[in-house]
Amino acid sequence: MRLDSLLQRTGEILSGRPRLISPTTPCIEVIERLRDTPDDVALVVDAAQRPLGWLGAREIGSPPAGDAAMTAESRMIRTEVSVDVDALLLDAVATMRRNSLKFLPVVDADGRAVGILSLDRARGALAADLIDPLLPACGADDVDTLRAAKQARIGVVGDWLRQGLPVTAIQGLLAGLDRALYRRVAEICLAQQRRAGHGAPPVDFDLIVMGSAGRGESLLHPDQDNGLILADYPAREHPRIDAWFVEFSACLVATLARVGFPRCSGQVMATNPLWRKTLPEWRRQIGIWAGRAEPPGLRMCDIFFDFSPRYGRGALAVELRGHVAAITHHPVFLRELYRTDEEHGVALGLFGRLRTDPLAGPHHGEIHLKLTGLLPLVGTVRILALREGLSETGTLARIDALRARQVLEADEHDALGAAYRQIVFLLLRQQIRDLESGRPSGHHVPLQALSTREHRELVASFKAIRRLRSWVHEELSAGLD
Repeated sequence: MRLDSLLQRTGEILSGRPRLISPTTPCIEVIERLRDTPDDVALVVDAAQRPLGWLGAREIGSPPAGDAAMTAESRMIRTEVSVDVDALLLDAVATMRRNSLKFLPVVDADGRAVGILSLDRARGALAADLIDPLLPACGADDVDTLRAAKQARIGVVGDWLRQGLPVTAIQGLLAGLDRALYRRVAEICLAQQRRAGHGAPPVDFDLIVMGSAGRGESLLHPDQDNGLILADYPAREHPRIDAWFVEFSACLVATLARVGFPRCSGQVMATNPLWRKTLPEWRRQIGIWAGRAEPPGLRMCDIFFDFSPRYGRGALAVELRGHVAAITHHPVFLRELYRTDEEHGVALGLFGRLRTDPLAGPHHGEIHLKLTGLLPLVGTVRILALREGLSETGTLARIDALRARQVLEADEHDALGAAYRQIVFLLLRQQIRDLESGRPSGHHVPLQALSTREHRELVASFKAIRRLRSWVHEELSAGLD
């Protein structure tokens, strides 16, 4: 079993053309068309090819020959649940577990059916022994069980590390679990809105996450960095529509906190109107931040620009991503954004020695590996990605895209990718060690926790990041010094 199979997308394991049938198709004809279908099921779709349900020979039974009155609609298993073709298999399996489904329609971005996924096939394509401890709780209806899923990942990540699972796979699985938890919390709050008599959402919306969550790079204890992008609506409707989203946001933030996502100390949450706007309002806000290029707005940009959707159709988030790419490549803005990140220098002193925390306290003599290793790399790569108008949000994906555009040389690409993987591995391992020892986990790593090889490789990683930052400083230096 290849470990990278854990990061497969749903569409990657669909085989052949799907058997799409209309509700009026006679069951006798369905049986004939299913003869060469790997999963022995057909997908029932409407005129726009949106899935209505599925059926196979077992659902049809044994109709008498020539019984044309028995149609697919009369025997199909109806479902309103589907999964996007680009979703992680982890998400698809969690959805099937939550809804007790053996089969799940797979759709494209427009909601059109492109295939059907079986639970057996999906689990067979995954390392099921690694993900099964997390999946049952992902489909829970109660907050306590969702919280248990969040807590369970601590022990599971420790097992993954000891089994040698690559940190990129671990982060992908953690991101998949967090997506499932966010989506489930959103569904719980939508149901609560209906029970309270507030009805369905008055306009379309996308729930987004920002920062490390937006990049899919969270470690064990991400806090809440979330917001809402709302479809535009007339100004006269604002009191009614905003009141609905105020209630929804309050439920969302409170429930996420109960599940185990701490509230953001900086109030970067949907309950704050700054992070809850219509699409046109977001465009204007980003224009102000980018146009003024002043420290408060730049700090907001630093948080916001890695956003990605967690609930909703995603079209609003895609449109806003295009707007960000179109207006943030200006050299003056990028220079000022780089300046806000300059304080995040790598922990490398004279003669290539690792620099530790000099302050008295529990972390004296340790390396703050997030502040002086991960953030300098992530921030600098983000600036290059914005300059190139890239849509990717993940750091490794951005490094790959920058290499594809020949912004980075092959050696730089390899060194920066290795630096990212090593720093994340050391951080995750230390967090697990801290928790298993009964200590609070953070982002400090003691020097004595590093082997001789790890020490040498960390120095090489910091040197690669420092070279990148020096080069980017030179690229943006006009008017900076």
